[in-house]
Amino acid sequence: MKSRPLIATFAALTIAPLAFSQNPVAIGTDYKQPAPLLVAPGQVVTVEVNAGNLSGPPVQAARLPLSGSLAGLQAGASVIGTTTVPSPLAVPILSVFPIQLAAYGTLGVTPQGPTVNAVTVQIPYELTPPLGAATSQSRVLLGITDNPQAGFGPAISLVLQSDAVHILRLGDTVVSPVDAKGGYGVVATFQPPVVTHADGSVVAMNNPARAGETIVIWAVGLGLPSSGTVKTGEANPSPALTTTVYVDFDFRSNAGPSMPSATNTGGSRVPAKPVTAYFAPGFVGLYQINVTLPTPPVPLEACGGVYQSNLTINIGGSASFDGAGICTSQ
Repeated sequence: MKSRPLIATFAALTIAPLAFSQNPVAIGTDYKQPAPLLVAPGQVVTVEVNAGNLSGPPVQAARLPLSGSLAGLQAGASVIGTTTVPSPLAVPILSVFPIQLAAYGTLGVTPQGPTVNAVTVQIPYELTPPLGAATSQSRVLLGITDNPQAGFGPAISLVLQSDAVHILRLGDTVVSPVDAKGGYGVVATFQPPVVTHADGSVVAMNNPARAGETIVIWAVGLGLPSSGTVKTGEANPSPALTTTVYVDFDFRSNAGPSMPSATNTGGSRVPAKPVTAYFAPGFVGLYQINVTLPTPPVPLEACGGVYQSNLTINIGGSASFDGAGICTSQ
């Protein structure tokens, strides 16, 4: 609980005059493809819309609790097929910043498309899957507008479930809007996960983790904490609230993420076990997962060249999973 995450802070920035668009349209999302986007209560996610000023500087919320409006934009969400929550429900906004969408080609993805505004929001805790079942899903419409009197107009369709685990990457707009990349978060190069040593430095090729070391994984989308409650848009309280996730270790080079398994006990994989995830105090919707690395059960390929990672740490909830590919040494 000592280190600090690489995530957008709430320092006040100068707000430029806004030139409102006539027809706000939802474009897509940050680190997921636009449909369907899986989200969980409390999740922090970035959406892209052609509303508001498309050339002004990044604007971040200056204080907590967060508001449902920022830089002339307003966000709201509605659950389809239920009357248990207000419609639309105010959605807190963390930041607004221009971003250039990518053009897709044979050589990868480059930022050559149109400029839109990226809006980082928190999915309200009040939005919960039907009947509270872990694997149940609801359809949620998220709208962003610069003209609330005219309504939210076109909206992004989200699929809400109990958890939608996303380990932060250094290319995510929820980490730093200044370094944001376009094209729905799809980039041509490997984007390292936000995994840190106890001193706060990022685990990397030139700064690998070691067997027996406790490192910190930063994630969103783990859903509601199980040890208490927090209000939408407010800072996580101290002492930290907690929930439980499952973690396993796959010591293969460049291994993709997979659901943690307690029964996979052979080869390169160390079986899953429950781990406490901490709701990082002072931040919005951010979880901190402290993980102690086991001894590799197989010889490791050294990171470098085509090998971007030699260990994938898989994090799993009730309905979703993600993996952090890192470099480690024995």
